[in-house]
Amino acid sequence: MEFRVVSHSKFAVDHGHKCEEVAVREHEVLMHASRYELLFKRTFTRDDRAQPWKRGIVKMGCANGVGSVRLLYRSAPVKGLDAGTAVVHDRTLNRLAALVEGTLGEGDRRDSTTDRLRVMAAGDAQISGRFLFYWDHPDDQARAAFKLGVVGVALGALALPGTIDLLVSVFTRAVR
Repeated sequence: MEFRVVSHSKFAVDHGHKCEEVAVREHEVLMHASRYELLFKRTFTRDDRAQPWKRGIVKMGCANGVGSVRLLYRSAPVKGLDAGTAVVHDRTLNRLAALVEGTLGEGDRRDSTTDRLRVMAAGDAQISGRFLFYWDHPDDQARAAFKLGVVGVALGALALPGTIDLLVSVFTRAVR
């Protein structure tokens, strides 16, 4: 699905807003509310607003599929936001531009990042999309906490058989 991708500061200037009015964090993409059902094949109800984990993960990347960035879907009533526009943070647009630059051939144009971007839901399995979203999160603290948690769970799973063997041997000695 093709969208025109613009930075939040450019969108704010073009539509007469202050940058604070179009507040988009680095890990979010601001899109028109009608795009949620089109991307995720389900509706976003009023009850879901208080449950941010039900918001979808949007995968935004190059049209040739080489690189991508996962962003949290966000919708807000902003004047000038139409169904064909996706608004991202300036730093996120820089990350996307770097991905596109890395996929350009020798004779390709380098002046338009947004011509080469494609937006899609982050896979049918939202669990894998959510996992990769936090694994590659733009915020260092969120990314580090998630990766440490994954490493902790993996080490705990590796240590579990040894712990069970140790407990069995201790209890069998105590019974004798």
